[in-house]
Amino acid sequence: MKNIEFDDTDLKKKGVRKFLALSSKLKKRIQNDAEQPTPEIVPKPLTKDKSKEEESLKLQAMKRDYESAKSKPQIDDFGDSDNEGLNDIEPVVETVEKIPIATDSLYIYDNYDFNYKYDESLPVFKHREEILKTIQEYPVCVIAGSTGSGKTTVIPQFIIDSHALNRTYCNILITQPRRVAAISTATRVSMERGWPLGTVVGYSVSLNRSVSDDTRLFYVTTGVLLQSLVSNPYFFHSFSHIIIDEVHERTEEIDLCLMVIKNALSEPLKTKVLN
Repeated sequence: MKNIEFDDTDLKKKGVRKFLALSSKLKKRIQNDAEQPTPEIVPKPLTKDKSKEEESLKLQAMKRDYESAKSKPQIDDFGDSDNEGLNDIEPVVETVEKIPIATDSLYIYDNYDFNYKYDESLPVFKHREEILKTIQEYPVCVIAGSTGSGKTTVIPQFIIDSHALNRTYCNILITQPRRVAAISTATRVSMERGWPLGTVVGYSVSLNRSVSDDTRLFYVTTGVLLQSLVSNPYFFHSFSHIIIDEVHERTEEIDLCLMVIKNALSEPLKTKVLN
């Protein structure tokens, strides 16, 4: 596993200048507020949160589904052919549709424009070659950077543009912890590249998706990824890269995804994992 960290000093300097630019009136107001006595904090009585209880029960059920999926036969148990028995598997929940890895999928490099001029002011741009080289050499990478550095939107573009240049297969899944983030990020990337949403860039969240046979950058919620991992033992054969974004939040869904991915990496796989 390889860690990559990049400097965001320029962003921090901008933040300092913005703070120093506060008007004298606002500074005085802040000082007056600071001199006021601290109000007494009265704790509220604890109440039972039904939404959290329901979420906990749902996650427990998903854990049981995962344990059940582990006991199912793997690819080799179906016979000599790698594809034999694949059509007999029926997902029990809504999941990301499986895209088979095939050489004829390279047609997207001819149908869409992959010559893109990046914003060189983004901190992540300075580390483009290092990031691509590290991803190539290691099965698991941890990339650290501050908010706004371009991790979520730019790194997947680095990867697919590199594969487009070499005309090699690429199919990337990027997780977001929330529905709004998955949809808005996919929309932003598609607008930046001039690709209609649902073509090269798409998203899949609960009860809502915009994807096609051309989609190679999938933005999904962590829940959709977890359900796909639990219900489809062949899931990893569909993607060249899986990016778990906002992994520092360490929700139960993220931890479960990491557990399943860790178990899958014990077998030879071509899929790259980024955190």
